[in-house]
Amino acid sequence: MRSLKKLKITESIHAQKLIFEESQSDEANQLLSYILFAGFVILPLLMIIDFVTEYEPPLFFIPPFLLFCFGLHGLYCQITEKRLMRITTHLKKSEIKDRIFQYAQKKNFRISENSDDTIFLNEPTYIGFDGYDQTTLIFINENQVLFTVIKETSRFNTPVLFAQYGKRRDLKRILR
Repeated sequence: MRSLKKLKITESIHAQKLIFEESQSDEANQLLSYILFAGFVILPLLMIIDFVTEYEPPLFFIPPFLLFCFGLHGLYCQITEKRLMRITTHLKKSEIKDRIFQYAQKKNFRISENSDDTIFLNEPTYIGFDGYDQTTLIFINENQVLFTVIKETSRFNTPVLFAQYGKRRDLKRILR
């Protein structure tokens, strides 16, 4: 799991974003992610401008446009990585925790808890040479659940691009 030094749980819940001390390597990772995804926005945009000035057929616009969309989505995910998404429910805290624990056992997630209001679900993912851990941080508040999904690899921590949508769907389903 990514190091979240001095995670301030109550402040994070009130601000609806993760508040913790970031190391210099975390800040460098964030800067590199911004540069990477900005490149996926700027370079395809330059290609599209070049195609327009040379009157290329419309089919040539598709790959650069898809790269441009990927870059925009990556930038959006990097900017909102620490934002907590909210799910409103009518369940009590104990019932919420029970359902989340059942979900975690069903999906074979490693569970760690910091307090009564916090659950971390660690999902090891083995893609590539050494894989990475994807962690869902869940904060349980009265009648609502706040969560975010972060990823840690051994080399470069990029934002989670699509898994947060599936987690939101799953959590909404189990907390009905």
